[in-house]
Amino acid sequence: SLQDKVIAEELKAMNDVGTRQEHFWVSSFYVTSERDAYVLVDRMNQINHRVYDILTPKGYKMLNLYDMSAAFSYDTATQFDGMHIIGPPMKM
Repeated sequence: SLQDKVIAEELKAMNDVGTRQEHFWVSSFYVTSERDAYVLVDRMNQINHRVYDILTPKGYKMLNLYDMSAAFSYDTATQFDGMHIIGPPMKM
Protein backbone atom coordinates (compact mmCIF):
# COMPACT_ATOMS: atom_id res chain seq x y z
CA SER A 1 0.00 0.00 0.00
CA LEU A 2 1.02 3.62 -0.32
CA GLN A 3 1.29 4.02 3.45
CA ASP A 4 3.67 1.03 3.67
CA LYS A 5 5.87 2.55 0.95
CA VAL A 6 5.98 5.92 2.70
CA ILE A 7 6.93 4.34 6.02
CA ALA A 8 9.60 2.17 4.36
CA GLU A 9 11.12 5.22 2.66
CA GLU A 10 11.20 7.12 5.96
CA LEU A 11 12.94 4.19 7.68
CA LYS A 12 15.46 3.83 4.86
CA ALA A 13 16.27 7.55 5.15
CA MET A 14 17.24 7.20 8.81
CA ASN A 15 20.94 7.50 9.59
CA ASP A 16 23.10 4.50 10.35
CA VAL A 17 24.04 3.99 13.99
CA GLY A 18 27.58 5.10 14.79
CA THR A 19 30.18 2.82 16.36
CA ARG A 20 29.89 4.54 19.76
CA GLN A 21 26.10 4.69 19.75
CA GLU A 22 23.17 2.45 20.53
CA HIS A 23 19.74 3.07 19.07
CA PHE A 24 16.73 0.92 19.86
CA TRP A 25 13.30 0.58 18.39
CA VAL A 26 10.33 -1.01 20.11
CA SER A 27 8.22 -3.58 18.32
CA SER A 28 4.45 -3.50 18.52
CA PHE A 29 2.58 -5.28 21.28
CA TYR A 30 0.61 -8.44 20.74
CA VAL A 31 -3.04 -7.36 20.48
CA THR A 32 -5.17 -9.79 22.43
CA SER A 33 -8.68 -8.55 21.74
CA GLU A 34 -9.29 -7.92 18.09
CA ARG A 35 -12.80 -7.87 16.73
CA ASP A 36 -11.90 -9.27 13.30
CA ALA A 37 -9.93 -12.45 13.82
CA TYR A 38 -6.35 -12.50 12.54
CA VAL A 39 -6.29 -8.91 11.34
CA LEU A 40 -4.29 -6.87 13.87
CA VAL A 41 -2.03 -9.63 15.16
CA ASP A 42 -0.84 -10.60 11.71
CA ARG A 43 -0.49 -6.98 10.58
CA MET A 44 1.62 -6.07 13.63
CA ASN A 45 3.84 -9.07 13.02
CA GLN A 46 4.31 -8.07 9.36
CA ILE A 47 5.21 -4.51 10.35
CA ASN A 48 7.72 -5.75 12.93
CA HIS A 49 9.46 -7.90 10.31
CA ARG A 50 9.57 -5.08 7.75
CA VAL A 51 11.03 -2.60 10.22
CA TYR A 52 13.53 -5.22 11.43
CA ASP A 53 14.69 -5.89 7.87
CA ILE A 54 15.31 -2.19 7.25
CA LEU A 55 16.75 -1.00 10.57
CA THR A 56 18.90 -3.96 11.66
CA PRO A 57 21.47 -3.51 8.87
CA LYS A 58 21.71 0.16 9.93
CA GLY A 59 22.73 -0.91 13.44
CA TYR A 60 19.44 -0.46 15.28
CA LYS A 61 18.45 -3.00 17.93
CA MET A 62 14.90 -4.20 18.48
CA LEU A 63 13.23 -4.43 21.88
CA ASN A 64 10.83 -7.27 21.16
CA LEU A 65 7.66 -6.53 23.09
CA TYR A 66 5.53 -8.51 20.65
CA ASP A 67 6.74 -11.95 21.74
CA MET A 68 6.96 -10.97 25.39
CA SER A 69 3.43 -9.56 25.50
CA ALA A 70 2.07 -12.61 23.62
CA ALA A 71 3.57 -14.94 26.20
CA PHE A 72 2.30 -12.85 29.11
CA SER A 73 -1.14 -12.65 27.52
CA TYR A 74 -1.63 -16.38 27.58
CA ASP A 75 0.04 -16.87 30.95
CA THR A 76 -2.10 -14.26 32.70
CA ALA A 77 -5.47 -14.85 31.04
CA THR A 78 -7.98 -15.16 33.84
CA GLN A 79 -10.39 -17.17 31.70
CA PHE A 80 -7.60 -19.24 30.12
CA ASP A 81 -8.47 -17.98 26.65
CA GLY A 82 -5.52 -15.67 25.95
CA MET A 83 -7.85 -12.72 25.67
CA HIS A 84 -9.09 -11.69 29.10
CA ILE A 85 -5.80 -10.66 30.64
CA ILE A 86 -4.67 -8.95 33.79
CA GLY A 87 -1.25 -8.17 35.14
CA PRO A 88 2.04 -7.49 33.36
CA PRO A 89 0.91 -7.11 29.71
CA MET A 90 -1.32 -4.22 30.65
CA LYS A 91 1.51 -2.52 32.54
CA MET A 92 4.51 -3.10 30.23
